[in-house]
Amino acid sequence: MGPSVSKCIICDDVLRNSLATYCRRCGNIMARVETREKAELAARVNALRKAWDKEDKCFRCYYSGIRLNDDNVRDPRYITFDLTALRKGAVLVVTAALIHEMKADLSEDEFKAIITQLAQHFTANSPVDQAIFQLEHYKR
Repeated sequence: MGPSVSKCIICDDVLRNSLATYCRRCGNIMARVETREKAELAARVNALRKAWDKEDKCFRCYYSGIRLNDDNVRDPRYITFDLTALRKGAVLVVTAALIHEMKADLSEDEFKAIITQLAQHFTANSPVDQAIFQLEHYKR
């Protein structure tokens, strides 16, 4: 029987060394943003765990389900973190960079309402209700 192999706490892949907590991929993602507080670190780990697709061995976007890219910052599918709401008690999720930029100052509900109405407008030429632009967090 060989030596036991330590696994990444996020994706269950083999660790880069015996003292590591994360595999190379997850370690690179976690190292991109400094997390000083344990709660923020835990939120990032939790978000990544939820986004991990064990079958396809990839991270998936919370909003779209698409496979995310974790090594090309210029890819619109590049993995980013997003708060589902801009208020206390928000949940951190993993999403594609493009979707994160589109949602920037919107709550999850506002984002879904706008995207849904735009889709209906594009596919069925339905009018967009101007009331959806009364946004709680948009301050630009």
